[in-house]
Amino acid sequence: MKTQKQSFGEIYQRFFPELFVFLHGYTSSRHEIEDILQDTFLKLLSIKDFDKIQNLRGFLYFSARNAMLNRLRDNRNRERLLREMYTGTGEELTPEEEMSEEEVRLLMRYTDEAVEALPEQCREIFRMAKRDGKSYADIAIEKQLSIKTVETQMGRALQKIRSFIKEKLGKL
Repeated sequence: MKTQKQSFGEIYQRFFPELFVFLHGYTSSRHEIEDILQDTFLKLLSIKDFDKIQNLRGFLYFSARNAMLNRLRDNRNRERLLREMYTGTGEELTPEEEMSEEEVRLLMRYTDEAVEALPEQCREIFRMAKRDGKSYADIAIEKQLSIKTVETQMGRALQKIRSFIKEKLGKL
C-alpha cells in the first residue's frame, strides 16, 4: 500500500508538466507559473485524504487556474495603483512615459514600503479600497466609520505614499 507521500510524488510528477503548459497560456513567466504550481500542490498536500479526491485532474486544473487568475487580477490592480500614484490619475501612459521593468519594480518596492509605514487604520482602509476593490461606503460600514472619515484616510494615505516615493526617488 502506497503512503500519502508516495502518492503525492506520483501526482506531482504526472501533473506538473501538463499544468505548467496549461498555465503558460496565461503568462510566459516561468517564475510565476512555478510559484502558482507550488501553491497549488501545497493546497493539495494540505488536504488530509487528498488521495480520495474523485476528480484529481479537475481539482488541480481548477485550483491552478483560479490561483493564476487571482495573481493576474492582483497584478493589474497593482499596476493601476502605481499609475495613479505615478501620474496622479489612473490614465494610461504614453509610450514616452512608460517605465522600464526595473523602474516598475523599484516603484512597487517603494510603494509597499510606504503602505507598510502608514498608521494602522489608514493602512487597512487603503488596502481595503485598493487591493480588495471595496467602495468607500462598504469600508465605512465594515469599519463602522463615516464615509467622510474613509475619504479623509484615503487622502492621507495617498499623500503620504506619494511623499514617501518622491523622497526615495529624490535620493537616487
